[in-house]
Amino acid sequence: MKLLKNKTTRSAIVFTLFILVIYRIGFYTISPIVDGGKILATPLLGGTLDTIFNFMGGGNIKLLSVFALGVSPYITASIIIQLLENDLVPSISEWKHQGVDGQNKRQAWTKYLGIILAFVQALAITLGFYLLKSLDVIRPIPFSDNSQVGLLEFVVIALFMTAGTAIMIWLADRITEKGVGNGMSVMIMIGIVARMPVELQSILQSIKDAAYNGVKGLDVEFSTTFLMWVLIGLIFVLLVILIIYYTLAYRKININYVKNSKSKLSKNNYIPIKLNPAGVIPVIFVVPLMQVPLLILKLPTFASNGIGKYETIVRAIFDINGNHWYVAIVVYFLLVVGFSIMYSYIQMNPENMAENLEKQSAYIVGIRPGKDTEEYLTNVITKTTIYGGIVLGILAILPTLIEQVFNTGIRLNLIGTGLIITVNVLVQTYQSMENKTEAKTYKRLF
Repeated sequence: MKLLKNKTTRSAIVFTLFILVIYRIGFYTISPIVDGGKILATPLLGGTLDTIFNFMGGGNIKLLSVFALGVSPYITASIIIQLLENDLVPSISEWKHQGVDGQNKRQAWTKYLGIILAFVQALAITLGFYLLKSLDVIRPIPFSDNSQVGLLEFVVIALFMTAGTAIMIWLADRITEKGVGNGMSVMIMIGIVARMPVELQSILQSIKDAAYNGVKGLDVEFSTTFLMWVLIGLIFVLLVILIIYYTLAYRKININYVKNSKSKLSKNNYIPIKLNPAGVIPVIFVVPLMQVPLLILKLPTFASNGIGKYETIVRAIFDINGNHWYVAIVVYFLLVVGFSIMYSYIQMNPENMAENLEKQSAYIVGIRPGKDTEEYLTNVITKTTIYGGIVLGILAILPTLIEQVFNTGIRLNLIGTGLIITVNVLVQTYQSMENKTEAKTYKRLF
């Protein structure tokens, strides 16, 4: 309530909600020359392609909507630029040392690369829809001489979807600038939250089926659904608490300043090393990565060339709901942990941190400045992010693990990776609202 009493915070919340309304309108706006009636009535791709892009960007790939790609191209571009900044390309690495000017260059090139990736992805998806099912959902361009769907139609749809991604990037920037929270994260979260009623209905139906059909061969009456609801609710609450604690947890590294070296060490001078510096990026990145090989198996070109004979191996490695789920779930866990460590290390570069401390005439208590500080930070960040990556990996695989081990037939999608992203973004958004409130309070002092 304290936050809502603040005029600045209220305005930011209203502005964010307004942007999200625009986003949801674009979410259901079907691209031109696409037959809306047919595409709504036809089940597409068995949900595989939906999972990849809807999960990453909060788009609506099934409808080939204007916002179908969501912000996934921008996320991919951001990861690529951050990797290139890590001393891979000297000219790009210099941006880190150019202050505000370097940040502006990074943001601009990330957007340019995001738009390029959006067009490539949109064209590939449109072609994929046509090749995988040969669905008659794309119509020839009006007033053209062609009576058959060709490359021109695919390019037109791809251009509209690319424009939609550009608009979403702009809207996300406006949320970050004038609203609450990180715009990209908020849009992804809203896409997940919008699907939660469907997931809840799926859980309810699976509970009914489990109650009638029996759990592990036992005859279970429908009255036991209440107990199942209680257990699932308890798991849900415990996971939310754990995710919040995990999101906020950090390790303090005490620092002091040269000019205050003779004074008593202040408890407020410290560097916070978060348990999860990468946030939800590892989960957002790994989930599509696990789905892409399964999608490739469906392409007629690969199947006709004999690639389909490796389907058993591919499914064993990547299909966490398949017969060899125990192999796939280990792969999923290791990918989440590995990417979490890698991305966290990029986010918190020990070399840059050591340089910044030296420039500020600061030092870590008990550690010599320079190389010793860099080595110490590397050791601390590595250990901390390993623990954080393991926790994130466990949270990501837990619902699937419960489903497969106990074999209840109850789908727990609602408490899976979507819950991790939703809670994480909500915590960050709440912190953003608090910061805006405090900033407004400080301004009144002058």
